[in-house]
Amino acid sequence: MKKKYTYVILLITILMVGLLGYNKLFGHIKCSKILVKDFSKTTIDSLTPEFGKAYYTQIVEIKGYTDDSIIIKGIYGYPIYLNGKIDKKFNAEYYGGSSNSIILIQPYKAKLGKLKVKHIIK
Repeated sequence: MKKKYTYVILLITILMVGLLGYNKLFGHIKCSKILVKDFSKTTIDSLTPEFGKAYYTQIVEIKGYTDDSIIIKGIYGYPIYLNGKIDKKFNAEYYGGSSNSIILIQPYKAKLGKLKVKHIIK
């Protein structure tokens, strides 16, 4: 019985080391966090992928509030309108190993607010 548990622990250890090694070798993540408080201008965020690395997903998380509508561009290929209390997460395919991932946050009708934006490619 003790031998059986030893094999199980050894197998779990090998799997964990393998997963950590895979993530270290193939898990390429670029991330930026911005705080938007100035709604008098468009905010632009850009992530540059590393040459030779593979990326497949773009994630944008937005939390906060605005007094009116804002427009988010650069996620799905069409503008996204948001207003009021915002707690959204957007996932999109991203195969831009040679092009930047760019998002634009346009104030549109908003004058006041505070947004925390997390922009990720992986």
